[in-house]
Amino acid sequence: MNMKAIIVGGSGFLGQALANKLRENDFEVVVTSRNKRGNNEKGIKYIQWNKQYAEELHDEIEDNPYILINLAGENIAQKRWTKKRKSILLNSRIETTQVLLKTVEQNPPKIFVQGSAIGFYGNSTSQLDENAPVGSGFLASLTQQWEEIAKTHIHKSTRLIMIRTGVVLDKNNGLIQKILPVFKLGLGGKIGSGKQGISWIHLTDWVNAVLFCINNNEIHNIVNLTAPNPISNLEFTKTMGTIMTRPTLIPVPGFLLRLIYGSMANELLLGGQYILPLKLQQSGYNFKYQNITEALKSIV
Repeated sequence: MNMKAIIVGGSGFLGQALANKLRENDFEVVVTSRNKRGNNEKGIKYIQWNKQYAEELHDEIEDNPYILINLAGENIAQKRWTKKRKSILLNSRIETTQVLLKTVEQNPPKIFVQGSAIGFYGNSTSQLDENAPVGSGFLASLTQQWEEIAKTHIHKSTRLIMIRTGVVLDKNNGLIQKILPVFKLGLGGKIGSGKQGISWIHLTDWVNAVLFCINNNEIHNIVNLTAPNPISNLEFTKTMGTIMTRPTLIPVPGFLLRLIYGSMANELLLGGQYILPLKLQQSGYNFKYQNITEALKSIV
């Protein structure tokens, strides 16, 4: 019987890409959704689950062993960070993870993959790996609390993997989807000083790396899901312009972003990190896309 993988919060582009990858590798894949929906043509089963509705998830975990993957959480960059919005972002991760682990405590998973983010490290100009301490700022606090819930509520028999994801590059989603039209018009440019780090990873490597972690019994605890060569915003901008043969002469001033987005601009747009995937490299993972030029050429 194939191993079952249950993805909570799997309706986003990362969850869908991972579900397809696991299905291709003979996993029995179940994706939870807030609303009732049917199965799709790729053989992925969808069930309803939220903090108030647990019955169908109970039915799926009766037969051990299984893998549980938690990607649930409101979109960090969707709206301006008001006090209310910050509370929603935090609770959508903390409360959901608490309830989820409470739901499965009588039948714990063999492996629990907990979503997280490189925002844990705060803004930094230094190269950091999994050994670095927590940084400062809202995202650092959010991710630290999110990870702590997983660590304190996980069953002792479960292998815990906490994936700190960087900026995932994919043509149809995320960062590239938002900026591609701007660059096509020749209106691309550096953001702020352009010195802030972008710790990126191609979607292909993201799904492959998650599968690699699942299949490697020696991997547990924190894993950075970033490519080995983080770059500055300026370098990213110049590379996009070169590949698309478009000028990149129009900078986006920091004061304007702060005016529009408030504190969110400082952490998501004007700040950044240079994060290294030390654990993946030490474990023998081979990146398909190691430099930004190759990655962007495959996308744009």
